[in-house]
Amino acid sequence: MANRTIPLAAPVADDVLAAQARAGDDRAVAALFERHAPGLFRLAYRLTGSVADGEDVVQDVFLGLRSALQRYEARDTLGGWLRRLTARRALMHRRAASRAAAREAVAARERPRQTLPNATDAIALHDAIARLPDTLRHVFVLTDVEGFSHAEVAGLLGISEAASRTRRHRAVGILQSHLRTP
Repeated sequence: MANRTIPLAAPVADDVLAAQARAGDDRAVAALFERHAPGLFRLAYRLTGSVADGEDVVQDVFLGLRSALQRYEARDTLGGWLRRLTARRALMHRRAASRAAAREAVAARERPRQTLPNATDAIALHDAIARLPDTLRHVFVLTDVEGFSHAEVAGLLGISEAASRTRRHRAVGILQSHLRTP
């Protein structure tokens, strides 16, 4: 008997899968998940700094994918659009966590003090970061807290590297003035 190879099905293009998913095809959503979830997780993990939060972000993206696809226009690649969607979701997740941490910091200040002296400085820094305007806070957190380069920040936020550097510089100036004030 002759060796016969069974031809594999050609991979389905992202735009075709997106149209099928938009129409309610669960298999298309699953195929998009299999194709894009690993890269989206890496992005979400890097933005949130937590494996669990990164997984939550990717899950949220794919749970809302059908409705989000209603707004997708094929001007860009689906992969690029999913990366922007994931970055926005991760930043929103970070902001929510930051607000919760700020509430906890306020509650901690109202409790009787039995903390180390440098904990006050950490709380003051956290509060000062929380008071930064969103545009400055995002860049500061991504560069100084998360360790992203200005090129990476520029790509994630859709700004130029020069804008990223300027925003970080402004954020540092504001933080220094807030922390100097008693």
